[in-house]
Amino acid sequence: MNSSSHSYLPGRGWLVAGGILCILAGFFSIAYPCVSTAALVQVIGILVLITGISGLIGAIFSRAVPHRLLMLASAFLRIVVGIYVLANPVSAALALTLALAILFLAEGLVAIVAAFKLRSNRAWPLVILNGVAALILGGLVLAKWPNDTTFVLAVLFGINAIFAGVSFLGLGLQASNQPAPQAA
Repeated sequence: MNSSSHSYLPGRGWLVAGGILCILAGFFSIAYPCVSTAALVQVIGILVLITGISGLIGAIFSRAVPHRLLMLASAFLRIVVGIYVLANPVSAALALTLALAILFLAEGLVAIVAAFKLRSNRAWPLVILNGVAALILGGLVLAKWPNDTTFVLAVLFGINAIFAGVSFLGLGLQASNQPAPQAA
């Protein structure tokens, strides 16, 4: 075997590092659910506000853009939603919890489909496990919504982050044993 036919897959280190970070974020979120929920809501509010301000600046200074009015409308909507999220964190947490349930359900389906396309990788069962866990978590979030929003949002986000991290970690570690794809 020569080194050109069995070199390491590019991105392997990013998968391992991303997996470790996801696992750590997951455990933090579970250990501190109130802090995590408040942080999630605030970060999302700030990011939506920043993207709204950026969009507004872009719409104002890009006069030649044919969809300028749509850019302005989108920017104002993001600014209003960002301010609302920051001013009303409890309502925002309720909406985010519902959105998280939908995200988990969609992520679960995508992961299961992706796992079958990754069958040549010995870590593919971890991807299926991630998908099944995401589907179960999505169902649990919907079942507990809206009563346990603060707890549910942080803990289930944490569990999902741990499963995603294990999946990434497994793929990254397994990538060292997989031959790199050959250019056609």
